[in-house]
Amino acid sequence: MNKTKLYKLIFIIAIYSAAFTLLLISIKNYTSYLSTYKNNKTTQHTKVLSTKHIKKANCINKIQKNIAKSVLRLHVIANSDSDNDQNLKLKVRDSILHELQTGLNTATSPAQAKQYVASKFQNIKNTADYTIHQNGYSYSVKVFIQNRYFPVKTYGDLTFPAGYYDALCVEIGKAAGHNWWCVLFPSLCFENATTATVPDESKAKLKNSLTRKEYDSLEKPQHTKNDGKNAADVKIRCGIYDVFTNN
Repeated sequence: MNKTKLYKLIFIIAIYSAAFTLLLISIKNYTSYLSTYKNNKTTQHTKVLSTKHIKKANCINKIQKNIAKSVLRLHVIANSDSDNDQNLKLKVRDSILHELQTGLNTATSPAQAKQYVASKFQNIKNTADYTIHQNGYSYSVKVFIQNRYFPVKTYGDLTFPAGYYDALCVEIGKAAGHNWWCVLFPSLCFENATTATVPDESKAKLKNSLTRKEYDSLEKPQHTKNDGKNAADVKIRCGIYDVFTNN
C-alpha cells in the first residue's frame, strides 16, 4: 500500500472516530438532560401533591377543632375487660346520664354544659359510687374534665372526626378496660349509637354553633365501625411512579 492510500485510510478512520465520539457525547448529554428534566418534573409534581395534601389536612384539622369547641363528650372507662366489669361500666354510665339529663337539656352552649357538669362533680361521683356498691363492688371512681383524644365515632347519622375533645371522664377502679364514648352536649348518648336517630333538638344546637361546611362534614358517610378500632381502607399512590408511568 502506497503512502497516499495509507494517509487516506488514516484520515477516514480519524473522521469516523471523531464522529462516533461526538455521537457518544451527544447521547450522554441527552440522557443527562432527560434525567434532569424528569427529576425536576417529578420534584415539582411531588411538591404540588404535598402542598395539596397539607392544605387538605389543615382544612380537616381546622374543622375538627371547631367541632370540638361545640361539644362536650363523655368517656367512661371500665375497671377491666371482664364481662362483669364491662356490665358495671354500662350501669355507671346509665346512672350518670340520668343524674345529668335534666340540667344538660337546658344548656344552650358547650360552655354552659361544661360549667353545669363541673358543678356536679360530687353528685356524679356519689352516683357512680352508689351504683358500684349496689352491684357488689368496691372500686373507687375518679371524675374530672379533660381534653382527650377520641377516634372517629358515629352517633346515629352523625360521624365525628378523630381528634381532641373536652370530655367528662369517669374512671372506674384501675381504668384498664374498654371505654364508653358518647357526646353529652348536645345529647347524643344512646345505648346503640349506630342505629339511633339523633334528636332534632341536638342537631339544631350543633347547627347553631357550626358553619354549614362543618355541620355537613358530620353528615358525610365515613366507612368506619363504632368501636373506634376500625381503620378505613386507603389506596396509596406514588407521585414519582405516576410521573414515569403517565397514570
